[in-house]
Order: sequence, then C-alpha cells, then structure tokens
Amino acid sequence: MANPWRIAAMGLVVTVLGWFLSPMISLLVNKFFSSLFDASRKIQELAIHTVPKLEQMLREIEEQRMHRKAKKERSAVQHLDELAKIVKSALYEAEDILDLIDYHRIERDIVGGDDDGDDAPHAGSNWHQHIRDAIHACIDCCKNRSAELLPIHRAPSVSLEFSSCCQSVLIWSTNWFQVARDYRDYWSYEVVGITGYYQEDGVAVDSFLPSIARWKLGRRIEKLENTVADVEKSPLLNQKSSGTWNDIVNMNRRSITSSSTRKVFGRDMERDTIRSMLREGPDDSAASSSSSKCYSVICIYGIAGSGKTTLAQYVCDHEKEDKDRYFDTIMLIYISKAYRLEDIFRDMLDEITRNRHSEITDCKGLEAKLVENLRGKRFLLVLDDLWVHDENHEKLLSPLNAGKAGSRILVTTQSKEAALGSNRLIAISDLEEEQYFSMFMHYALDSTVFDDREFIPIGRKIANKLNRSPIAAVTVAGQLWRNPDIRFWQTTANLDVLNKTKGALWWSYNQLVVDVRRCFQYCSIFPRRHEMERDNLVRMWVAQGFVKDNDGHKEDVEDVGQDYFHDLYSCSFLQLKRKVTSDISSGEYFTVHDMFHELAVTIAGSDCVRIDRGIVTEHLPKHVRHLCIECYSGAEFPEQILKLANLRTLIMCNSVGGMSKDDFERVLTRLRKLRVVHLDLQDLSTVPACIGELKHLRYIGISPSLFNDITLPAEFTKLYHLHEFWFSPSIDLHFTSPARMGNLINLRYMHTWKGLDIPDIGRLTLLRNLFRFTVRKDKGYEITQLEHLNSLSFRLFIDHLENITSREEAALARLADKAHLKDLTLRWGGDDEHSTTPRATDPELEAEVLQELRPPSGITSLCIRDYSGARYPSWLSGEDDQGDLPALKYLMFWGCNGSSVPPMFGERFSLLYQLSVAGCSWSSLPDNLDCLTMLKELIVQECPNMQSLPTLPRSLTSIVVSDCNRSLEKSCQTRGHPNWQKIRHIRYKTIR
Repeated sequence: MANPWRIAAMGLVVTVLGWFLSPMISLLVNKFFSSLFDASRKIQELAIHTVPKLEQMLREIEEQRMHRKAKKERSAVQHLDELAKIVKSALYEAEDILDLIDYHRIERDIVGGDDDGDDAPHAGSNWHQHIRDAIHACIDCCKNRSAELLPIHRAPSVSLEFSSCCQSVLIWSTNWFQVARDYRDYWSYEVVGITGYYQEDGVAVDSFLPSIARWKLGRRIEKLENTVADVEKSPLLNQKSSGTWNDIVNMNRRSITSSSTRKVFGRDMERDTIRSMLREGPDDSAASSSSSKCYSVICIYGIAGSGKTTLAQYVCDHEKEDKDRYFDTIMLIYISKAYRLEDIFRDMLDEITRNRHSEITDCKGLEAKLVENLRGKRFLLVLDDLWVHDENHEKLLSPLNAGKAGSRILVTTQSKEAALGSNRLIAISDLEEEQYFSMFMHYALDSTVFDDREFIPIGRKIANKLNRSPIAAVTVAGQLWRNPDIRFWQTTANLDVLNKTKGALWWSYNQLVVDVRRCFQYCSIFPRRHEMERDNLVRMWVAQGFVKDNDGHKEDVEDVGQDYFHDLYSCSFLQLKRKVTSDISSGEYFTVHDMFHELAVTIAGSDCVRIDRGIVTEHLPKHVRHLCIECYSGAEFPEQILKLANLRTLIMCNSVGGMSKDDFERVLTRLRKLRVVHLDLQDLSTVPACIGELKHLRYIGISPSLFNDITLPAEFTKLYHLHEFWFSPSIDLHFTSPARMGNLINLRYMHTWKGLDIPDIGRLTLLRNLFRFTVRKDKGYEITQLEHLNSLSFRLFIDHLENITSREEAALARLADKAHLKDLTLRWGGDDEHSTTPRATDPELEAEVLQELRPPSGITSLCIRDYSGARYPSWLSGEDDQGDLPALKYLMFWGCNGSSVPPMFGERFSLLYQLSVAGCSWSSLPDNLDCLTMLKELIVQECPNMQSLPTLPRSLTSIVVSDCNRSLEKSCQTRGHPNWQKIRHIRYKTIR
C-alpha cells in the first residue's frame, strides 16, 4: 500500500512546481494576465491623457463659475465649487501616483534593489541563486512574522480572540506569499527572457514595483478614471459661456521678459500736500516733555484698492530722495488685523537698523531697543492699513515718544475711526478721467512697437468700465499688455464682469494658465502682506509640481517658474516690496495686495489654510494640502494637523517658540505626502530616521532654537526627490552615510554655508550652490568632481589646489563652463584640518594648473590665494582669446609668493572696480594699471618688495598702502616725490 505521506509530498512538489512554472506558460502562450492588469500602460495613460484632462476640467469649471456668478446663479456656483474640489483632489492624487512611480524608478537606478531586504534580486543573477535566496527569504519571513504576528505562546489562549488570530494569519500569509511571488516572477522572467510587461522610457514598471504595489496603483488609477468619467457627465461642463473664455485665454500671448515700468499717476498734488503737512507743527527744536507727544498724526483713508499705500509709498520715496533730508529715519510698516506688538517692533527695528534683533525674545526688550534707536531722532512712521482703534494702539505708540519733536505718523486706513484721534484727514480721491486713462494705457500698451491707434478707443471703453479703480486698471491692463491682439481687446470690452473691481480681478485671474493659477493660490497660505523672497517662492512652486515645461523645451524648470512669477508680477498679483542686492547675489521681496490675497484665499478654498499660534479653533477639512502655522507658540502640536494625511506643505511663519523633537518625529511619521517642510524646532541633534519615508519630499528647512551640531541619518539619503535643504547658518552638519549623499541626484541647493564634506559630489549634477570644495587626493574628492556641475551659481571657494596632480586633471574641472558663477576663490593650501603638514611647492605645476582653471566669462569677483606658481596665466593678461573676463569687478591676490613679476592686466577688464594685493612677493604693481579706466579702489598690504607705484588711473577715488616697504610708504607721503604725485588726485588716501 502506498505511503500516504509520500503521496502527499509528491502532490505538494507537483503543486509547487506548477505554481512556479505557470507564469512562464501564461506569458508565452497568450499573456492573459498582462492584458488583465498592465500597470505601465495605465501609468502612461495617466500622464499623457488623464492629468491634462483634469487640468482642462479645472479650467472649464473656473470659467463656468465666473460666468454663473456674474449671472447670480447661486446653486450652479455651489455645484461647480463641489466639482472643483473633486477635480483638484483627483489631480493631486494623479500627481502623487506619478511621483511615487518616479521615486521607485530612481531608487532602482541608484541602489539596484540591494539595500533593502524586501527588494527583488538583481536581474542577471543565475536562477539557482534566485531559488536559494527565495528559500532563505521565506524562512526569514516565517521566523519574523511568526514572532511578530502570531504571539500565541506569549499570552494565555483564553485571552486570544478568534478574529485577531485569523487576521494575523491572513497578514502573515499575504506577506509570505508576496515575497515568494516576487522571487518567482523574477526567476521565471529571467528564464524566458522577459523583463517586464511594458517598457516606458526603457524602464519596466514591473522591474521595480512589487506585485501588490502594482495592483494598488492600478486600483488608484481606476478610481481616477471613474472620477474623470463622472465629472465629464456634468451638464455644467457641456455648456459654452457667452464670454467665449477659451478664445480669450488662447489668443496671441505676448512672450516678452519685461512689462511696463511702475509709475504713479495723478498723485503729485496730494503728495506735495502731505509733504507740507509733515513739516507743519510745533517747533522742531522744542524738546518733548512727559506730557506732550513728539509726533503728530496724518491719516489717508479710502476703500480697498483705491491707492492709499501707493500714495504713502510715493511720499516716502520723495522724502528719502530729498537732498535736505528732513527726517532722520523713515519707517513703512504694514499693520495686520490681528497684529502682534513683537512683530511690529521688530519691523520698526529692521527699518531703522536693518536688524530684526532675533536675539531679543520678549516684547519689553524689543520696546527698550526701539526706544534706544529712536531717541533724539525725528522719524516718519507710516502705519499702512491700520484698522479700528483698539487698546493695542496705545502700546504700539508708547515707545515713539523717545523721538525728536517734529516726528510724524502717517496712517492709511479704510475707516476714519482708525485715524489715532487725528483731525488731519485726507480722503483719497478718484483720479481724473484722463489721468486714469493715461495710467491704464501706460500698463496696456507701453513699449509696444505697433500702431496703437485702433487700440485707443477700445482701451477707453474698457477703462470706463473699471470705475477708476487703480488696482483694477493695473491688473486688467497687464493682461491686455500680455495679449496685444485686437480681437482679445474687443472681446474684453464687452465683458460686464469688469464693472466691479472684484470682478475685474477675477477676470484677470482667469486669463492665467492653469499652472500659474495654482502658483498664485499657493500664496494664500502666507499671512497678508507677508514678504516672499522671489527665488525661494519659485522653488516652492517647483517642489509642489506646479511648474511644468508644457512646450516640451529643454528649459530648466526654475527658469519656467521665473516666467510664471513674471506673469503674476506683470499683472500686479505680486508687488515688489524691497530689494537686497550685491555683486554676488540678489534678493527681491514681494507681497500680495490685500484684495488679491482675499481672492487667492477664496479660490484656494480648503486646499490652502493658515492657522494662528498653532491653535486649531475650528474643524480642519481633511483635504487640506498646504498649511502655514503663524506665530507658533511652542505648545503641543495639534493632533488635528497630524490627521491631514494629504498634506503637502507645512510651514511655520514668525514663530515665537519651536516645535519639540518628539512632535517633529510625529509629523514625519504621519504626514507622508509632505513636499515642502520648513519648521522652527526647540532643540535637535539628530534628524529622525523616519524622514526617509517621505518619498515626495522636495524642500526641507530646519531652524533650531539652539545652534548646535545636527546629524543626518542614513535614511536621509533615500530622499531621491529632494531639491533643497536649508539649515541655520551656524549649524555644523554631520552625515551618518556621507558616501551615499551622492544618491540625492535631484539636489539643487544646500544652504549650509560651510559646504558639504562628502565624496563623489560630482554625482549631484543639478547642484546650484556649493560654497566650498576641498580638493584631496582621496577617491571621490578630486578636482574632476566639478566637471559636470555646470549649474553651480553665486559663490565657489576651492582650496587645497596643491592636491591636483597634473595640468590635464585641472582642465577636467571645466570651470569656464560654470556660466552662473559670480564669485570664485582659488586657494593653494588651507587653514582647516586638511592642512596637517606644510605643503611642498612645484612652481611649474602650479602655473600649469592655474592656466587650466580659467574662470567663466561672467565672473564678477576673483580671488587667487597662496599661489606659488612660476608665472601668471595668459587669461589674466588678455593674451588668451578665450580668457576675456568683461564682467570682473573685484580682483584679489592674497599671499601669492611665486613669481615676483605681476600679471599684466588686459584692457578687457573694463569694469574692474577694486584691485587688492596683500602678502605678495611682487616687486611692483602692473605697469598698465592706467588702462583700467573704471578702477575706483586700490588696496596694497604687506608687500615688502614693492618700492614704487606705476601710473594710476584717474578714476581712482581710494587707495590704501599699509604694512609694505617703509620707503614706499614714506615716498607716498613726501610732497613732490613721484609716488606722491601719482596718488595726488585720489580723494581718499590711507598710508600707514
């Protein structure tokens, strides 16, 4: 009689073999299962068809909403609002799916699936090894899962619920089955030569996504497809509005990089009146007493958008430009409805001292500092957009009495009741008709080259609809300027929606393309009048995926984002607040006008939310995507926020206390869809490892309250989508896995100030800032790492150039190709831990190396330090046809003790402003300095071999000669000496 155990064993073997062989048979015969579920095809359909269709639907919904709202069809508007929520949610979901696919594609390319135990084995391994790996994986899985999910031996049997046991068994079985199935799939595909069901861009989705993950993605995509089908059935989207909005949007768009310059119309008389009133009052020489105030108040009032802020700014600009400056300091401060005294005092201090004094944490300390800086000064303080008088106003005005008599406060407000008791009130008037029309046409047609005669009558018709609202004129005119097509103007002239200011703003918003609209809506998360730095805001848009190059050009995505920004600026959606400029970098800060901010908040709805002090006072919609916490107080982080599973942005603004590290870890653990994170933390020494699970993260900024060292975990290197990370300047970063930082192939910005000491930085080919690069002889730190980093911009400091071994190696750095660099320092040796022994010099090699390190032509500042070469490169003298440096303004030679013969500067240094020579062995300055006709400053320090000066350019206004040869210093001070004669014409002379 047959052994039943043997029969059962044979049956099991046959079953297992059949299970392993079945995919080969299925795939080779009719590929039934691949047609049943083809994830790659669905993903391709999602990217090519579904996402564009959703964007088109969103545009149609917004256009229909404006049309229905103009007709006051309330029920239709409400229905369209609901449709908009559904479509927005679907669009976000589609973007997340595509983003996740891209993440796993990058992961496969970088790590090849060998870093994590749950990844499939490499293709190309032999199939025997696949089987052994599969067996070991299954055994390990059994051990782990039996311990984790079947803890029957740890508890009395009577306490176990049957349902829990069944659930544990099911989970255990599913995980075991998944591991075996993945190994089976790889093994069987390898044998029959099949690598995946479908290839997209040469990559099969099957090759880096597990089966269950593909199945889940398929389900998510099917839901999206059903959503699209349901929304398409709405009768409201199958009607065409009378305004022919699509024609309006798609007509001839002007693609010009600049629009009309900002100009003030019709306010000169009011400006002069206010300036006269500012000077009227008590005797300026009279000291203010304890019973009298040193200031008086003038108030400008009028409705929103009437030009109050513009007029106040106009007055301030003329006061600043006045040669006989009347006021010692001028402050323009925006006052929000729910302002905090600490913020206002900081703003005032920033206007006076250019320092917000963040080291002062209490209001009384800030007030004392303000009193100190105002004492004895006559000031002009503009309080812009002040609201109804309240008790805080008295506290706000209290420190101002430290000023000098004759000081003034200029208030702008919508209500006379907020005039701080002043009886000097100025109602802002409407512009005269012709003044208004001139302003309108200035923004609509300025700088055009075509005949504008046919546009003038149509422009007048449009302007007459706008009820002389300045903000409506600038906004609508900006859209007309962007579309100089007579048909567009004619269509616009017939729109009734322009009869009201809010309608005009809404119409202007609807002329923007979908992606630009999303960028504008994003601005609603920031507080009113919040100053947004231009480049940082653009990078946040890019991080959210709002910026796309829809035309298929190879233009950098940030350049496209700058075009979006200009679209908003040209139509006054964004307004320039202030500029911070230098020869190295520049920062432009913009604000959103109150009426536009209100529009953005209305349109964004529950997508964008801002809460004050971290206190959630009402229910947060579950679909919130972008959240700003204003004035976070350091209290326990709200649980309601941690439930927002779809959150993409979490920003803290104007915090007065930091988040605890425990709350920070909770945020990273539970909010997995975050793309932009900028938080103030109480104390942090190590970033939690769970940050590696944020697969969508693009931007992270951390500001600890204590400036200590921070360690980044190994999991940080799994943030393959990361574009930018920012840490406080004084923080030292340490890396658990420095060798794997090169995995962050999408990294563009590292705001660490001290650079990154990591190997193989050349893998980060998109990197835009690298403040310092130290050349070593160790593998991964060679100068050749810079070869492909052609996006580097702003400043680059390269030290320890003595570690370059040949001219050819130096040439591979290709510095001349770094077209965006502005400030370059080249140094032999260094003052850090890499300078353990005195360096040996090879003058000939150093000369060859410097010859090959030719800077890019757009460089504005160049410093050569501790150079001991036998000669100076031809690109400095102008002998090299490719060595032209026409933008160079600052040139420095520090510690150059090689050749005693200085370089002969070429005449092509036409913009050179400053030349600095310090600690050099030169016997003289270059003989042809007089050809530098723009040179203003000459600095010569610690040059003992220098005894005479050449003929100096007449443009020089300042010269410093210090700690040099005593005879040189003495001759420069001896009347009649040739050296004295050569510096005689220079206004500022320092000889010591």
